[in-house]
This record gives sequence, structure tokens and C-alpha cells, in this order.
Amino acid sequence: NCRLDFLHKLTTAYVEHYDTIILEDLQVSQMNAGSRYAKANYDVAWGLFKQLLLYKAASAGAEVVLVDPKGTTQTCANCGSHVPKEIWERDHTCPACGFETTRE
Repeated sequence: NCRLDFLHKLTTAYVEHYDTIILEDLQVSQMNAGSRYAKANYDVAWGLFKQLLLYKAASAGAEVVLVDPKGTTQTCANCGSHVPKEIWERDHTCPACGFETTRE
């Protein structure tokens, strides 16, 4: 299974390269309720990714921190400042520290 192989390789790479991994605590079943993207979301296998990552991190001594996904795209990844954005804005520029990246 290509998806399973990819997820194993990806999660292994994360726990080998990072001591702390921050992950949005996505509720996939809620994301999919009534969504036209439900099949695509299930195909991505978010739940399996999270399960593999938690298991491998525990074995490798890495820490996985689950955060509430609400507002994460409005928090500067560099300094933590709140940077409000409209839903259509895809780029992030922090006025506090000057950090620039894509919203995702």
C-alpha cells in the first residue's frame, strides 16, 4: 500500500529529525460531516498519520504536542504574535518580527 508506506516514511523522518512536533488536533469526523471533501479527507488518512506519529514519537523519545486548530493560521510561527487575516489571504507577514511565509 503506497499510502501506508509513505506515512511510515514521513512519520519516521519527523521523529528522527525533531525532538518536539506540533500537530493540530484535527477532528476528522467533524471536518467531514456534510463536507463535499469528505472522501478526499479520508484518503489523506489524517487519523493514521497521527496514530503512527504518536507511536513512533513515544518510541523515539520525541514529544508530540497537540494544539487546538482554531486560529493557528493567525499566529506567527516565529514569535507567537496574533496576526489577523482574512480567509482569502494566503501569505503571512508578521508586523512584530518581520517573519514571512505562506499561511499554510
